[in-house]
Amino acid sequence: MVKLTQFFGGGAKSAVGRANTAQSALTLLITAMANELVVAKNHLALAQKEENLLAKQAEVAARAAEHWRQRAMSAVRAGDDVVSKDALVRRREHERTAGEFWAARDKQRDEIERLKAELSDQSYRVEEAKHKKNAVLLRAKQMRVEDWLEAVVKAAGREAPLELLDRVGAKLLALEEDALLSNELSERSIASSSRRAEDERRAEADLLHLKRLEEGSERAAKKPLAKTGGGKSNGDSRRARAGASRERRAKR
Repeated sequence: MVKLTQFFGGGAKSAVGRANTAQSALTLLITAMANELVVAKNHLALAQKEENLLAKQAEVAARAAEHWRQRAMSAVRAGDDVVSKDALVRRREHERTAGEFWAARDKQRDEIERLKAELSDQSYRVEEAKHKKNAVLLRAKQMRVEDWLEAVVKAAGREAPLELLDRVGAKLLALEEDALLSNELSERSIASSSRRAEDERRAEADLLHLKRLEEGSERAAKKPLAKTGGGKSNGDSRRARAGASRERRAKR
C-alpha cells in the first residue's frame, strides 16, 4: 500500500486535502452533465411550445376554411356564382394550410417523444454518474490515490463522464486486486515464519528429551548388579532350594 501511495504521489498533500480536490474534480464532471440535462429540459419545453403553436395555427386555418365554406354556400343560395367560386378557392387554401400545420404538429409530436426518451436516458445517466462518483471517491480514498484520481479527471479532456468513471473504476479494481494479493502474500509469509519458529521450538524440546533419555540409558548400563547373602546369586539360591525339595520328596 505504501508503494502504491508513493507511486501515485499520495504523500504530497494531506488526506483531507487530497479527498476534497479529487471530489471537486469529479463534481465538475457531474455539474457539466447536470447542466446538459437542464439544456435538454429547456429544449423539450421549447419543442412542446412549438407543438402547441402549430396546433393553434392548424385550428385557426381550419376555422377559416369552414368560414369560406359557409360563404360559398350563401353565395350559391343567392345565385352568385362568382362569389361562390372565390369562396371555394379560399376554402381550399385554408384547408391546405390547416393540413400542413397538422402534419407539422404531428412531426413535432414525434420529435417531442424522442426528446422525452433522450431526456429520461440522460437523467438516468446523471444519477448513475453520481453513484459511480461516490463509489470511486470512496475507493480512491481507501487506496490513498486521490492525487492520481484528480490528475486523471483533469486530463480526461472531452471524454464522456460515465466512460471516464468506468475507466477509473477498472483501474482502481486492478489496484485493489494487487493490494489484496500483496496482503495475502504478506500474511502467508508471517504465518510461515510463525510455523517455522514453532517447529524450531518443538525440535529443541524433542532434542532435549532425547538427550535426557540417552543419559538415563548410560547410567543404567553402568550400575552394578545387586548380590544376595553368601556371595551366591539369585539363580544359585533357587537351584539349591529346588534340589532340597527333590530330596524331601524322595525320602517320603
